Amino acid sequence: MAEELKKLGELLQDGDLYDIAAAIRGPDIYFGDGLKYALTLPIRHIVIFGNDPVDEILSHMTPDELDSIFEDLKYMEGNLGHYFGHIHSAIIALLHLIEIPQSIVNYALNYIDVIWRAHVAIREDLQTELNKAMERKKELAQCWVMLRHKHYGEEV
Repeated sequence: MAEELKKLGELLQDGDLYDIAAAIRGPDIYFGDGLKYALTLPIRHIVIFGNDPVDEILSHMTPDELDSIFEDLKYMEGNLGHYFGHIHSAIIALLHLIEIPQSIVNYALNYIDVIWRAHVAIREDLQTELNKAMERKKELAQCWVMLRHKHYGEEV
């Protein structure tokens, strides 16, 4: 066991691998199941099972899931900034290690960002900022449809 821990420690010296390991743990957030489904599970499935990153991101980071997360934001408790930092870093780390189309990476990072901005707007009672986040949520839904069409040729 000591040798395995030493190997793990050596692996985690690599910044990208550390970022991924930190993200696959998931959130310590009350009412954060939607976040775990949309943000943590794709990373886990890509890393642990070798699943296709496009499939994982587009099947978990959906407009419907984003709607659900927005509904839950007012109830969430915990350090969302810390969690989002890990998820953001893990997406960038995956980009360094495997081939992911830049359009998919941009979509994922914007998905994370719009949730963060909505969370801050709700927490600080900033209606104008919340309205901007809601508008960006609509834009992301359109982007998701275009990405699905581009990668799968399907009309959604």
